[in-house]
Amino acid sequence: MSQWRFRAGPGAAAATAVAPSRGRFPLSGIAVSVAVLSPASRSRLALLSAAFPLVVAGSCDRRCYRRGVRAAALVLDLDVGERPTHAISRRLQLTSWHRVQFSEMANSKYEYVKSFEVQDVIMRPYTIIIYVHARGFCRFSEVHEFEKPNDVKALELMNECAIAVMEQFPDVIFSYGCAGEHSFIFQKKTKFYKRRSSKISSVIVSLFTSAYVSKWRALFPQKELKYVPSFRAQVICCDDLQAYILWRQDECHTNNVYDTCLWQLIKSGKSKEEAQATLRGSLKQDKNEFLYQCFNINYKQDIPEMFCHGTCILKTKVEYIDDSHVKRCGRKFLTVNSANIASKRFWSENGCLSKGELAQFREELNKTTPEDIKSFLHESRLMLCTWIVVRIDGCHFHRFSEVHEFEKPNDAQALNLMNTCAVAVLEDFRDIVFAYGVSDEYSFVLNKYSQLYQRCASDIVSAVVSVFTSTYMMRWNEFFPQKEMEHLPYFDGRAVCYPSSEIVKDYLAWRQVDCHINNQYNTCFWLLVKSGKSKSEAQIYLKRTQTLEKNELLDRLTGVPNYYKSLPPMFCLGSSVFWDKESKLVDNEEVATGRIVVGHCNIIETGFWEAHPQILDEKVAVQMTTTAGNEELEQSLFGRYSGLSSSKKQKKIEDFYFVEKPAVVEDLVEVQTPSPVKRPKVR
Repeated sequence: MSQWRFRAGPGAAAATAVAPSRGRFPLSGIAVSVAVLSPASRSRLALLSAAFPLVVAGSCDRRCYRRGVRAAALVLDLDVGERPTHAISRRLQLTSWHRVQFSEMANSKYEYVKSFEVQDVIMRPYTIIIYVHARGFCRFSEVHEFEKPNDVKALELMNECAIAVMEQFPDVIFSYGCAGEHSFIFQKKTKFYKRRSSKISSVIVSLFTSAYVSKWRALFPQKELKYVPSFRAQVICCDDLQAYILWRQDECHTNNVYDTCLWQLIKSGKSKEEAQATLRGSLKQDKNEFLYQCFNINYKQDIPEMFCHGTCILKTKVEYIDDSHVKRCGRKFLTVNSANIASKRFWSENGCLSKGELAQFREELNKTTPEDIKSFLHESRLMLCTWIVVRIDGCHFHRFSEVHEFEKPNDAQALNLMNTCAVAVLEDFRDIVFAYGVSDEYSFVLNKYSQLYQRCASDIVSAVVSVFTSTYMMRWNEFFPQKEMEHLPYFDGRAVCYPSSEIVKDYLAWRQVDCHINNQYNTCFWLLVKSGKSKSEAQIYLKRTQTLEKNELLDRLTGVPNYYKSLPPMFCLGSSVFWDKESKLVDNEEVATGRIVVGHCNIIETGFWEAHPQILDEKVAVQMTTTAGNEELEQSLFGRYSGLSSSKKQKKIEDFYFVEKPAVVEDLVEVQTPSPVKRPKVR
């Protein structure tokens, strides 16, 4: 199928496309998208919709408007069936007999893979809440020697990151955080990223991660980050905001009482296991009494409110006088540690919520119901027995590359930094079998039978994006030692399920075709700019040029025959990152081990996949997912732990496969401290 693009004036009541091999056919009823280039876009769009009733989308691009141009331009994409084999002239014939030159859009036979994407839109009137929490925070706090049970600097760092997110995204009206978590609440009628849950959660967690790494040195000047911090995000569709706030604050209080008792016992000389045994089965009031009697601590008076009640960050309206001595309205951030942020009085006084949102608040809410909590914990799962592809893209990276003066059209150091981040992701998530990256995007393929985070889409996407972002921040100075990072990078992500390995190969081929098309165009464009043309002149010059014409242009501009083929493969083919087998001698025996390879290969042709059949082999995927506790485990992991002793090997394998499952809240009972989770033995 081929797509045709044309322009038509707004005065046309009807239009007909002329294709000599197929005759005439009316345009009305075929249009699928429209872009109106006019300052009076709304009124013009109404007229155009009357002429073309099936126009479904419209937008105004004021950058294309020039003074003196009064007519709107209509751009329609038409599906006109198979392209004729012989060359024909294509024109548009309007009722006003105004003819406009026609151009055909670039297309690829692999683009059908886009039809597998699902629009995960959060329906109205739900309030969008993004719940961000640290991955492996207990270990992270131990490695970096946080003060127990609460570290003021660590909590301030989390609050600074939350403020950075709220500054960047005005649709976030307030946030609430405690310990290693933060909840970001959006205004109820937000249209942020068209309310797509994967986009929203990944962008929030990515920027939060960037801010965490960036602001670490300011709050911990004497401590170096020993490994990349990362976070997960969950999307909560909330229809009772008051109940959610109360639930999180109750959790903060319950956890803090327990941690305070636990660490007081440990500091008094007990081991961690003895302290946990002492507190097992105790209620909240018992712990309060225990603190007072044994350690002379009055929980309500002696413990800082930030530890007991968490921190709520609000946006408040303020008036200020700018440099021109003009009074203006703005917003500032207010940090509040209140005992009851779920009360209606609190929000009436602070005025962050709209009247409609505030009207749903009860005067007093003392407890949440099991149904409320279950609704907050609900998460959608990705389809079983399908290959999961997580694709991440840089947000506003055109501006980011300009600010940091990346070399055009390709900056090898920037691309190598992206590849390093992809390697870090593969090391962290062993279920990822392949990754492909180009420019500011990367796609990660998880094996077909992966049970990572129980296939929860938001958890998988946000964790991958967070590790990628954190590595990008921490490794920046290695690749750009002379450049200070001017502003924080962040990425968005999404997860798509593909039923077969053949479709996954087509998806990867689609991305590599796109890499070639974009790289060839950008190479021509920047050579024209460097030769003296303006950017607009270069764009006009390259308009409607084909691959052969671009190659001839490159040869002419550089004076080098076949110049495009002489470019580094990383620019033309992108980067492929995957686990591969290698052999080494251990005690005079040849042992298969795994290593991560970064290559620049042609993944469109079958040769690459024939040379590496284990990457998308479904049998290998089954083994890697289901053989925990099996004698074949070592083979399925390429003997990765073959050089270790049996006890260390077993611990590594347990760490690889063990996934903690969230508890299901069955009833409202006093939360008791669970005994340490026992890992399943691998036989």
